[in-house]
Amino acid sequence: MIKRIRSAYRKRPDLVSALVLLAAFLFIIALNLFVLHRGGVWGSKMDWSSQHFTIPEYLRMRFFETGDWHPDFAMQLGGGQNIYDLAYYGIAAPLYLPAYFMPWVTMAAYIQFISIAGVYVSALMTYYLFKRHFRGALPLALALLFLFAGPIIFHSHRHIMFVNYYPFLLGMLLAAGGRDCIRNWLLMTVFACCIVCTSYYYSVGAFGAVGIYLIYNSLEQKQDAKVKEVFGMIWKKLLFSFMGCVCAARLWMPTLAAIISGRASTSVDVSLYDLLVPTVNMSVLLYTAYSAGLTCIVPISVIALLKDGKRSERFLAGFAAVCVLFPVVIYLLNGTMYVEGKAFIPFIPLLLILCGRFLIKLLAGEADVKFTMSTFFILAVFALKEDLTISQRCLLAADTIVMTVLMAVCTKKKRYRALMVYVLLFPLGVCIGMGCLDNFVKLSEMRELYSDEPKQLVSETLDSDTDVYRFAEDPALSMTVNKVYRTDYLTTNIYSSLSNPDFRKFRFYSSSCEIGTRNNAIHMQPKNILFNTLMGCRYRLAKDGDEMFGESLASTSGDYSVFRNENAFPLGYVCSNTMPEDRYMSLPWEYQQETLLTNIIVPEENEDKGMAPEHTQWLEVDFSSLASYKGISYGNRMFTVKSKKPIKAMIELDEPVEDKVLIITAFADNRIGRISRQSDIHLTINGVKNKLTDPNWKYNNGNYVFSYVLSSNEPITTLDMEFSAGNYTISGLEACTVDGSVFRSAMDNKVPLVIDTEDPLGDTISGTVDVKEDGWFNISFPYDKHFCITVDGEKVDYFRTNLSFIGFPITAGEHRITVEYKAPMNETGLWVSVAGAALTLLMTAGFWLYGSKKKGS
Repeated sequence: MIKRIRSAYRKRPDLVSALVLLAAFLFIIALNLFVLHRGGVWGSKMDWSSQHFTIPEYLRMRFFETGDWHPDFAMQLGGGQNIYDLAYYGIAAPLYLPAYFMPWVTMAAYIQFISIAGVYVSALMTYYLFKRHFRGALPLALALLFLFAGPIIFHSHRHIMFVNYYPFLLGMLLAAGGRDCIRNWLLMTVFACCIVCTSYYYSVGAFGAVGIYLIYNSLEQKQDAKVKEVFGMIWKKLLFSFMGCVCAARLWMPTLAAIISGRASTSVDVSLYDLLVPTVNMSVLLYTAYSAGLTCIVPISVIALLKDGKRSERFLAGFAAVCVLFPVVIYLLNGTMYVEGKAFIPFIPLLLILCGRFLIKLLAGEADVKFTMSTFFILAVFALKEDLTISQRCLLAADTIVMTVLMAVCTKKKRYRALMVYVLLFPLGVCIGMGCLDNFVKLSEMRELYSDEPKQLVSETLDSDTDVYRFAEDPALSMTVNKVYRTDYLTTNIYSSLSNPDFRKFRFYSSSCEIGTRNNAIHMQPKNILFNTLMGCRYRLAKDGDEMFGESLASTSGDYSVFRNENAFPLGYVCSNTMPEDRYMSLPWEYQQETLLTNIIVPEENEDKGMAPEHTQWLEVDFSSLASYKGISYGNRMFTVKSKKPIKAMIELDEPVEDKVLIITAFADNRIGRISRQSDIHLTINGVKNKLTDPNWKYNNGNYVFSYVLSSNEPITTLDMEFSAGNYTISGLEACTVDGSVFRSAMDNKVPLVIDTEDPLGDTISGTVDVKEDGWFNISFPYDKHFCITVDGEKVDYFRTNLSFIGFPITAGEHRITVEYKAPMNETGLWVSVAGAALTLLMTAGFWLYGSKKKGS
């Protein structure tokens, strides 16, 4: 059998290589879907299910209904967001555009296919890239190593933007290594543009990899070339690559504007000392899906080539060594956010070229094995002391020992077959192991996500109501956080790496909402009737849910129900009761929620015409009884929890809370004890969950103030509490109630905006309002400086109202109001792209004419 394969490979190496790569990939897919994760689809429950196909599906649905190819505003998500907050998820991805012409295919199915096809095409392209540098079976072996690299297959079903740009990156590398001609220049322009449009975050690393490869390739052609000569060999390709970035300005310019204002901060504190002081940071290379994900053959190759390689090889190896030793390089590639190896993913093909060069030297007996292995062994010892995970340490130790033994034995006997087999099989094992660690979405869950029941309920509800209101969704429906059924289905949900900072502030800190997720980029619908009322959530879609205060059951279908909140505010309204923000902020926390319901909070310099809170009362609750539960101690007005298991507790209220909303606050702190034992904690009260993430996690949600808004149409008689396992403190437990009459009468002093519904809701919303008394207009779109608001055709200035939204003073009378959003830098980006494309064509024509003239002379 092996002889036949060898014979076939000699005759048709490309075909056999393509089939081997396909067989290896299909084996891993089958292993995952039919053995390790039986009944699953090619998508992870982490992010893929809630972001990577639901957002593209929303964008496509919106295009079908509005015909707007490049909108400015996502009115349906997060209360209304700059559409470029979603740019990372494929707003202009070339590979997604064909799905816009296939409405019968779900985006979930389409993206699974594109992800799988993209990995295979990328592996095939790496084979042809390696064929330019190596002969025999080595290109196939290196292409297999690429396929088995940690992030390649893993992120095709988890964070697809980590790898889905690879076909375009490899296209650039192939063009970069080709002749210096117009065809390759234009290919580099096109592929550069596609990389930015596909995954702008990784475009920095991708272009870095192309630049390094261009220099390496030039030095390969002329080992003694000076800097000026190298630049002369590559400047045209660099120029056309840059023009590709210019052509993509239509995406990256408005996206950059969104990033500057909307990126959620991380909790990582990186000092200049940590960045500049050399360290052995093997994590950027080895064993995880969030790095280059290769094995120790890579650092071994780097060491060997630094010592005995040609100039071109030493250059490439030197770059890899700098990345490992100096964290500042990875820090810059990560956009100065943190030091993480995931920014090194685009460099995998270059690292494998180093592996190929080393293996050739090893087989030819030209490698200094003793020096290489002893140096690597010392570096591995240092690396084991660095910030590696337990699995990385175990794999590094095992890999180092096996490689050391095999290198010694095979070098002595001059037989390298066992070593080569190990170099291929160990990465395959690591790749399979990574697949085991992921949690795939079940096919049954996908069927439920596309179930007709919720879609039908939503459509019937929207069709029966002529007004425009928002929908709330039960937070248990986590997979649907970004799901939008129609353009008139407006939600407050959003899960995106970018989001409006004012909305984030209101959702997390100003509206007494719980934070039940560990990632501060996730805005799940809270179980908070105050928030739902303020945000205009007239309807709530729930699965096996109960009524909250002021809600009534509107309709049901199967396990799904729609509840109607009669007290929900309209999206826009006018109110004559206004309170300056400085007075509002001076109120005790227990009075602020009632004040938001009865007033519009306006900028500080305005007159105080506010209604004072009169229906909020303290509630005496005997929280000290919690100390009677095992694992909870009380002292200095603070509860200390030390438990390896969750603790369930119950407090009986002295009097039932009836026809009122109960609000509870507490301070949580898990920054105690040994750092290694600090972890996520949570406290749940009557089904409302607050979570505080591990203080050492880079996306720490900072939820040190736990807020609970408990409401029911039935009397609340007990507080059913669950404390998570861990070591932490809970202090400052306080409770108050807001009378139900506040909700029922909240609209008495407000005049709603009657919104036009003839056209689909896109970037603009308009309507009429009949104002009885001078006051302020407020619309619950998160504040942003780039709205254009007109009243009766006249443009007006607007301000931040209700802490995080937009509004302006308005006089008595009937008015027509139009609110339109224009994404910053959108039009500028379009003109820059057009200019870039035109300039590229002019440059191409100029070079062609110059070349023709030169040939003619």
